[in-house]
Amino acid sequence: MTTLIIGLGNPLLRDDAVGLRVARQVAAALGGREDVEVVEEACGGLRLMERMVHHFGNRTDECIYLVPNYLNLDTNCHFPTWSSDRNARSQQTFTRVNNGTHPSEPGYQQIGDSVYCWIVHALASASE
Repeated sequence: MTTLIIGLGNPLLRDDAVGLRVARQVAAALGGREDVEVVEEACGGLRLMERMVHHFGNRTDECIYLVPNYLNLDTNCHFPTWSSDRNARSQQTFTRVNNGTHPSEPGYQQIGDSVYCWIVHALASASE
């Protein structure tokens, strides 16, 4: 079995490239060990998920499970928002999502609900 270390980052932005730099240093420090795979990933989301499914998929016999908790997240209501005027000359206001990456507190709670349901299912399946 190999250990997968994923260094996430954006090579174009200095503050977002830290994961890539750490991955390079870890790879150099490990000196080519065959039981550890160190990769740099410049994109998240589906690309990262594909990498994890490739490495960890079909390993339930080793008690390794991938729980897709993003499937149950209400993207219309559970991200932080703020209200503002439509423009400098308008009295109308509207609401915008101001962070499409990190859910709001109810969004994190909804992710927790998904993981909880999976745990309950896994425990029930294990006791059968």
